[in-house]
Amino acid sequence: MPRCAVLAAITIRDIKKTQGNHASQDKDISSSQALQVEEHPLSNVTQVEESTPIQTPQVQEPSLSTIEECLREIDRLKSVIHEKDKQIDELKSKHNFGVHSIKNSDDMVKVYTGLSSYSLFSWLFDEVKEPAKNMTYYRGENSNTDKQYQVNNKNKPGPKRKLLLEDELLILLIKLRHNLNVDLIAAMFNVSTSLISVTITTWLSLLALELKPLIYWPPREELLRWYPDCFKRYGDNVCAVIDASEVQTERPSMTNINSILYSNYKQRHTFKVLVACTPGGSISFISEAAGGDMSDVELVRKS
Repeated sequence: MPRCAVLAAITIRDIKKTQGNHASQDKDISSSQALQVEEHPLSNVTQVEESTPIQTPQVQEPSLSTIEECLREIDRLKSVIHEKDKQIDELKSKHNFGVHSIKNSDDMVKVYTGLSSYSLFSWLFDEVKEPAKNMTYYRGENSNTDKQYQVNNKNKPGPKRKLLLEDELLILLIKLRHNLNVDLIAAMFNVSTSLISVTITTWLSLLALELKPLIYWPPREELLRWYPDCFKRYGDNVCAVIDASEVQTERPSMTNINSILYSNYKQRHTFKVLVACTPGGSISFISEAAGGDMSDVELVRKS
């Protein structure tokens, strides 16, 4: 090979080797710079976190007077809401028949309920108002068990009553006084027939339970204190006036019950109770109910 060609080849090889070394050095420098760039932000963040901790906002606790003032305001708002709900219920009831329709006339109260005046109706309502607030409406045998809210004396949960408690008492008294059909009573109060049936059944049990202490046999001293003049011709020995009271009932489907309830005297199915009244006019005794086929004499003997 000619000498010039050999020299040219060596020169080209050295140039390539030199370029390769420079490229490797540049690559190492770039990698080192990149590493430094990546390390610097992390170190800066670490330094910032260590030097400047996060500041949390300080919440100032309210004073005792502020808390008491808020509680008083809550109670006031609750009472306002209660009054507004009561006014809404009264406005709704005015569009239908109810106690508000007859309370201004004692004659109308007597016609519908048999009670002599609205004041007497109010007294009766006040006697049963508190237990009526949390009573369970009769919807089967399970209704007789005490509910948790009744045991703890809490307000009755669930939706609001469609009728005022006074109107529910009025419904029962109308039924007892006139024995109107439940459909007619439902139309009067603009509610469903089922609600009228449940109301009558529930309130009848409630009154029987709450007013039972009013029926008692008074001592002789109390009888003489209210002894009427018309009985004095019999001396002071009259303790009670007794009579059997019969109430008509539906014809039962069972044959044996049908024969027990059928009264030959009334010519219909009834049940009867023995009622005793004091000379002053208060009821002092009511016997257990018996079938209409039992005679009055037998009822007195078994009572």
